[in-house]
Amino acid sequence: MNNRELISFLVEEIIKKLNMKNKLALVIFTGSEMYSNKIYEYIKDLKNEYNLKVFLSHSFENSFDHNNIKDILEIDKIFLNSEINNSSALLKDVDTIIIPTLSINSLTKISLGIRDSSVSDVCSNAILKNIPMTVLEEGCEASNISLNVNVNYRNMISKNIETLKAFGVNFVSINKGFVSPKEEPVSGNGQLYSNVSLDSKVNESISNNNSPNVISTNVLTRSQILDSVYSGENTILVSKKTKITFLARDTAKELGVEIKCI
Repeated sequence: MNNRELISFLVEEIIKKLNMKNKLALVIFTGSEMYSNKIYEYIKDLKNEYNLKVFLSHSFENSFDHNNIKDILEIDKIFLNSEINNSSALLKDVDTIIIPTLSINSLTKISLGIRDSSVSDVCSNAILKNIPMTVLEEGCEASNISLNVNVNYRNMISKNIETLKAFGVNFVSINKGFVSPKEEPVSGNGQLYSNVSLDSKVNESISNNNSPNVISTNVLTRSQILDSVYSGENTILVSKKTKITFLARDTAKELGVEIKCI
């Protein structure tokens, strides 16, 4: 690459960065208890690509000090549910929506089209307007629900997740590294699972393959256990330094997944 090509390349990259920085992401925290420092770090990293508008739901606002959240995320302003008169105004100029923490309550309302809260109203409007939406699995209560609960209830929650996916909502895991929010318009072309329970999908996957899955992250979570099971792997290899959550251990035990330290 000669000097002229190098300069041209650098100019193009700078323009890309400037254009990306002009994009606006609405970050919605709901009352899910599945928050973590890793999720906060992910949101901070988003500032390299987007201008952020952070909104706290009523439940989240009542559970956490919003000034502390501002300090953690290193931002100047947070929009509080108690201060919002017109929730649809939150969508003004928004290019994408990121939901770091999604409660089962909000998930269910959005999937059923119930718009009696600011969060469900904003998300429903976003889906109708084809605004891209991304949910972090690590902060989604429904993705981490215990397998000890009523199986029919668990399958109902699973179908609610599939409904959102069918609407075009993107579910991503940040355990695999930084993931940029989905930028394509919501297509709504996904397919719902019909008459197929979570348990039948799990049992089918377990019987298909016995190859081990190597986990290189510092923490082993329930969602990673399920990812392995869906891939047909019933043995997981982890480092001795890897921390295993209680929910991950319970899930592995219930599904017959063996966790080995290497």
